[in-house]
Amino acid sequence: MKKSDKLFELIRTMNRSEKRFFRLQSGIHAGQGNTRYLNLFDAVDAQDEYDEASLRAQFGGDAVNFAALKRYLYQSLLKALFLFNLEDTPEAQVAMLNAQAAILDKKGLTAQSMTLLKKARGIADRNQLAGRALESLLQSFSHLFSKDAVKFEQQLEEVLEQISVNRDMFFEYIETLPIIKRTYIAMTKLFHPRNADELAEYESIMRHPMMQNPFGVSSVLGRRNMLLSLATCHRMVNNTAAALHYYEELYHLSINFPNLSRYRSTVSAALYNTCLSCIEAEDADKFAHYHAILIDECRSQIAQGHGSMYWVALILPPYLSSMRGEFELALEQLDTASREIEIADRQLDSENTLFIYHLRSCAYFGTGEYDKAIDSLNAYFSYPNVRQLSQQRYYGSRLLLLLLHFEMGNIDTLESLLPSVWSQLQVRGQVYRLEDCLRRLFKHVIQLGRTNLSAAEWKPFHEEMQMLKRDRLEYGAIKRFDFAQWVRAKYEGRSWAEVVREEFGRGCGFNDSLAELADVG
Repeated sequence: MKKSDKLFELIRTMNRSEKRFFRLQSGIHAGQGNTRYLNLFDAVDAQDEYDEASLRAQFGGDAVNFAALKRYLYQSLLKALFLFNLEDTPEAQVAMLNAQAAILDKKGLTAQSMTLLKKARGIADRNQLAGRALESLLQSFSHLFSKDAVKFEQQLEEVLEQISVNRDMFFEYIETLPIIKRTYIAMTKLFHPRNADELAEYESIMRHPMMQNPFGVSSVLGRRNMLLSLATCHRMVNNTAAALHYYEELYHLSINFPNLSRYRSTVSAALYNTCLSCIEAEDADKFAHYHAILIDECRSQIAQGHGSMYWVALILPPYLSSMRGEFELALEQLDTASREIEIADRQLDSENTLFIYHLRSCAYFGTGEYDKAIDSLNAYFSYPNVRQLSQQRYYGSRLLLLLLHFEMGNIDTLESLLPSVWSQLQVRGQVYRLEDCLRRLFKHVIQLGRTNLSAAEWKPFHEEMQMLKRDRLEYGAIKRFDFAQWVRAKYEGRSWAEVVREEFGRGCGFNDSLAELADVG
């Protein structure tokens, strides 16, 4: 793939509605002699791969002028995207009202500014946005003090009381925030622990005193933070039963507290992660229950103009179907979901777009359509910044590509790809016991010059893979694509889909009871 740049990558992520909005906004503000940046936008949008040389030839000018034109277009796109998405979340609404109030205050329109700040506080309070609520209150306090001494004296007690109430919520939120941030950093850095040191990082988070009793935190927002951290950590260390328990608690918390339930993304996100945990716990019945609730919740959000989670919810059934070995059904469901997303002109975020590519390639692998699986992986690998967006799934997809060439009998291609794949894994510190086992298997095949190994030749790799599958530290990587099932299928002379269907529902042996997890959660 040719070298890309940030302007091309940004335009690639925009959906049709966003592009249409940008053209409309730019058309309103552009004069007769200032349309070059719009023409550049159309030219970049038409490219499948970024080609700066052809753009320079088309638009002329020296390198400095062309760079300035690109910079102007990039900044214009960011402004348009900000306006397009301005009212998608309560945080954005409050931030906009606070900013507008500050402008009115500078113009001496204190009364109008106070009206907007009061509206901002109402939205912040309803949605448990402690920081935003305090920001609006302090801004109100500043206005009263500097602009209207009489009104300041009249409203001083009311404002101070509101600040005190929100301050308690704010400081409790600040107290819980570092824990959820530690969880997020650990999840981003490791996703799943693969050795004792990495596991210790997760366990240190779960042993934090505030994590021992999440309902001991008085504010709803603080409890939400604790439950989310607990659920995430347990899910990352493959305690699927515990993760499912805490995600269910988070969902019930979201719907039982009026202020939090108004913040609809909390409800839908809790349901989405509950559904994911049901799949990972291989509980199809519970998944069906929560997924039906999730779909209803998302459809109600669509009616209110906020339906982004619905398109993410659509890809959960094909994920479950793939886990069950029903790969033909998974492909049908992916096609249906993709058509519905496209018709509705919705753009999934980068992680979920990559998730679809990965799911589709796994499903094609399961149906034996290896060429189509490779095409889907190529679309995955060519996605902008794919390594930074989803590191561990990226390297799992690289290993899947090797399996595909193995299945197709492409020994020469396998031999040429293996060094580069392992070089990338080593540089990123991603060579663990599973990867080492696969590397030895591929090197053995390359040395033999054939892929039709006998049962006796498969046996040592099969035994090693079954041991890895029982290892809590290795199972996190295996469950994204079960290499152990694939090796077992080869060893027993059966299809991979047949083995997947047979094993679904057995679990991995890590669904410890909550009582047994009391020392770490």
